[in-house]
Amino acid sequence: MRISLSIVAAFLCVFGIAQSPGQPRPSGPGSPIPVPNVIEQMHAPEVSKDWVETKHVWRGATASIPYTATCGFVPIKNDLTEETEAEMFFVAYTKDAATPSTRPVVFAFNGGPGSSSIWLHVGALGPRRAKMNDDGSLPAPPFEIVDNQESWLPYADVVMVDAVGTGYSRTTKPEFDHNFYGLQQDLAAFTNFIRQYLSEAQRWRSPVFVAGESYGGFRVAGLAQTLLSEGIAVNGIISISGVMNFGTIDFQKDNDLPFISFLPAECATAIYHHKVSSADFNQTVKECEAFASGEYAAALMKGNGLTSAERKQVAAKISSFIGVSPLYVERSNLRVTAAGFRTELLRDTGDIVGRYDARLIGHNSSGVSQTADYDPSNAAVTPVFVSAFNDYIASELNFHTSEKYRSATFREIPSWDFGNDGETPDTSELLRRAMEQNPHMKVMLCCSWYDLACPYFGMRYVMDHLGEQEKLKKNIRFRYFKAGHMVYIDTPSRMKFAQDVGEFIHDATGPGR
Repeated sequence: MRISLSIVAAFLCVFGIAQSPGQPRPSGPGSPIPVPNVIEQMHAPEVSKDWVETKHVWRGATASIPYTATCGFVPIKNDLTEETEAEMFFVAYTKDAATPSTRPVVFAFNGGPGSSSIWLHVGALGPRRAKMNDDGSLPAPPFEIVDNQESWLPYADVVMVDAVGTGYSRTTKPEFDHNFYGLQQDLAAFTNFIRQYLSEAQRWRSPVFVAGESYGGFRVAGLAQTLLSEGIAVNGIISISGVMNFGTIDFQKDNDLPFISFLPAECATAIYHHKVSSADFNQTVKECEAFASGEYAAALMKGNGLTSAERKQVAAKISSFIGVSPLYVERSNLRVTAAGFRTELLRDTGDIVGRYDARLIGHNSSGVSQTADYDPSNAAVTPVFVSAFNDYIASELNFHTSEKYRSATFREIPSWDFGNDGETPDTSELLRRAMEQNPHMKVMLCCSWYDLACPYFGMRYVMDHLGEQEKLKKNIRFRYFKAGHMVYIDTPSRMKFAQDVGEFIHDATGPGR
């Protein structure tokens, strides 16, 4: 199956096309993949000659950590021809004088497909971050990069990785693009990268974690299995506002699941914007969840079998939860899309709510349009992160190049090969297999109430249908945030995020694991 550009764009982790620095690099990714065999395209590690290292000190509230920042590329070769088909760019932050066998290492990335790692990098994980307003809204330019008190460095070394075609990662020839722009191809490239990095950095005995946002959650579920097949048993995976089954977010004909999975997040958004009255936020959202998976799901199953009275009753209930008129719900055939909700909720003031962060609002130029002109949350984040990162990597990490850092390249990816013969893209089965084969692996799912890109209820649905052994359920934990898709642009949520991750890494590496 091939996903069209419009659908790929719908799953993009964060938009915003940024430009890149570093020495000029060839363009193009991976090796011809006999799908789904990832192991066949692995090859011996090759030591890079141009990694750039700088020394720094991270200063937290109660401790300081001397660390080394390393920027560079890892070559991805074709096993048969030994030709380098791509080079994957990374920035690693490693604590100085630490013991490798006890010091965890986290490999982290964003999603898309087609998003660089800039968002997690200077938003949450790295020792420096792009400064947003405390609520995640756009500050006045010029923008700043500041010390990140919530960096993951106190808990683990962090390796930020750019997928091929994003950031500075490039294929060496355009004809190699198809070897990387696909599910299995992408998993193979990241598996290859991680294996090579562990060898080059001599970290094979370190506790290993993988963390991904949005489509990155789709990727980490698959990597849990592909890394295991290469002899790398990860201690834990962290899915941040992730998706594992596209059926939960793809508003297509004859697929009612997204209408169920988005409804509770729409309810939370309506409460936030005072379109639904609630004395108890958690209780109201919980009631919406019960309605979504119960009466609403049953009504959708009936389709045209609903009586007129039943249809009006269900429409009224939906309206009471998501704050749009019962008439609009009825005329939507009880199926209000996320895009329709975003434009309809604040129609009376001519405003729209954000897709990635529904707390943020912007003005819609058309008072009758059923789609938003833009995403206010994306507009708030992109210029801050892009300007901060481009200055940071050159001035502080001493990495210079004439290349553009591509923050997002979904427009350049004509299709993404899911290689699944028309089935719904889904990596949850790979996660289930990895959990059974590696029963020590822990899973953390970070979800937000106001995420209208990858709703939390959809991820809960996937995990409830994972079918893992009963004894392995204890290895799964959910954490929820009063924020949007990028949980870390909200200051209180970023603080909670770091604390939750620290506890998770400790639990996944401690003696009681």
